[in-house]
Amino acid sequence: MQSARQRQVEAARGLRPLDWVLENIQLVNVYTQEVYPAEIGIFEGMIAHVGPPGCFAGSAARRYDGRGQYALPGLVDSHVHIESSMMSPAAFAEAVIPRGTTTVVVDPHEIANVVGLRGVRYMLEATADLPLRVYAQAPSCVPAVPGLETAGAAFGPAEIREMLTWERVIGLAEVMNYVGVIQQDALMSGVVGAALEKGVPISGHAPGMLNEALSAYLIAGISSDHESYTAEELWQKLRAGMTVEGRVSSFLESMTAVGGIVRQLGALPSNLVLCTDDIFPEDLARHGHVDRVVRLGIAGGMTPVQAVCAGSLQGALRHRLHHLGALAPGKAADIVLVPDLTAFVPDEVFCGGQLTARQGKMLMDLRPAQPHPLESENTVHLPHPPCREDFLLAARPGRTEEQVHVLVVSPSLQRSLETRAAWCCGRGRWPARWPTTVTIWW
Repeated sequence: MQSARQRQVEAARGLRPLDWVLENIQLVNVYTQEVYPAEIGIFEGMIAHVGPPGCFAGSAARRYDGRGQYALPGLVDSHVHIESSMMSPAAFAEAVIPRGTTTVVVDPHEIANVVGLRGVRYMLEATADLPLRVYAQAPSCVPAVPGLETAGAAFGPAEIREMLTWERVIGLAEVMNYVGVIQQDALMSGVVGAALEKGVPISGHAPGMLNEALSAYLIAGISSDHESYTAEELWQKLRAGMTVEGRVSSFLESMTAVGGIVRQLGALPSNLVLCTDDIFPEDLARHGHVDRVVRLGIAGGMTPVQAVCAGSLQGALRHRLHHLGALAPGKAADIVLVPDLTAFVPDEVFCGGQLTARQGKMLMDLRPAQPHPLESENTVHLPHPPCREDFLLAARPGRTEEQVHVLVVSPSLQRSLETRAAWCCGRGRWPARWPTTVTIWW
């Protein structure tokens, strides 16, 4: 009996009929960063051959007219927390696939902080049959801030080793305790060491880390970061060989600075990938997913092809997903068609060679017949049901105003920490510490 690879070799040689051919397209080649007319032959969900127009005459069961659109690889989100979308994995897939995202690398540390290893297993089980390709990294910091959280689990080297044996767990997720790493804390050394033993990519979280501290973090084994805020920080990390995950989340964006760096260099750094990190459902609905990151990269100074390359091939290579990220022989037929590369609004999306979304809408229902048991489990334990008074700030006796620290987030995702006078009611719970911090979105 022939293997899938043997059948694909025969299809590439023309010894087997192709399933279908995508014709009348402009191919975005992420290897050479060219755009040119081409046709793509698909067999069993994989790309068998890419050739010039007319090369597949009579060799396919059916043909699909791309109507002159640009064909590019499915987008790869190199770092995301599905939990921040406040959706189940199936609903998340329905939201991002029409935007051109066909692969995500998730860090399920938010659910792991609540239910431990069961939460990570849930993310894998709930995504096993989705057209969206979901890979996970083992959460490295559970709890994220030991001693300050009431977490439902604690992960050490043993848990990391176990998760790294599971299918589709392909690395160690963002190592947030960067101080513990460079000071060689015993727990963090053990967690990172467990991943180093497996030889998997180790993702980082290192805001403001520069100079000698950055070198120490890299030498410890962490090789990526999505928390850079300034051009200086981005430059240092790129020059040091760290994979920079250009980010547009619901909190921050770095693509304006990233675009300026790429424009100044005149070339795309090979260690630049794209991610969304934490993105709220209203942001997904209004602004998009990795497609939004691409658009902001273009607005910041990247060429459309450079932004596509960072959002597809380079993300796949970063996570050693060598069957993804390009429209080339032997790659998965995850294809996005866009009518305009600069405007970058995906029109049609193919996952594994199957037309899955068109004009921003899914063409299939991804809701499971039976919800996963964890989705109906109550994991919120409070001393009493919350009421209005729980969310009110009370002024100190004799006052109607207090000074509060305010984190202001603008529509462009710029943040500032300010101190403002706030009117407070006479009821409510007294804050444990005063002044407190609130967040204003406008």
